[in-house]
This record gives sequence, structure tokens and C-alpha cells, in this order.
Amino acid sequence: EAIRAHLPAHTEPALAALLEWLRIPSVSASAAHAPDVRHAAAWLLSKFQRLGLATRLIETQGHPTVFAHTEQLSSRPTVLI
Repeated sequence: EAIRAHLPAHTEPALAALLEWLRIPSVSASAAHAPDVRHAAAWLLSKFQRLGLATRLIETQGHPTVFAHTEQLSSRPTVLI
């Protein structure tokens, strides 16, 4: 029931944020978009930090990976993206 109360006021901003992220041309198979992939990772890292998650950007031989986590609570679901 709490989620039903939350959705009307938050759907539009959440959708706008998702579309902002999806507009970053971060096609990882194209070397031309390497800076865009990094920008998309930084964007996501920032969003997770604002949500209060512990975050880090993990450098790889290819593109960076975003890792974010919070304390595991048995009363809350685990989400893996």
C-alpha cells in the first residue's frame, strides 16, 4: 500500500531521470563512445550516491563498472542490476 501512495508523485521524476540516462550514447561495443560510457557510469554513480548507497567506480581493461550497495536488511528485497 505504501508503494501505491508513493507512485503518483514520483513516477514522472523517475521516468525523466531514466530517460536522461538512456539518452547518453553509451554503446559499449563502439570505441567512439568510450567517453560516453564513462559519462553514463558517472551519472549512475552520482544517482546511487544521492540515494545514500556506498558506491565505487571499478576500472577494468574495458569500460568502468559501477558498484553500489547498502546494508542488507532481511525485511527488504535484494536488487541486482
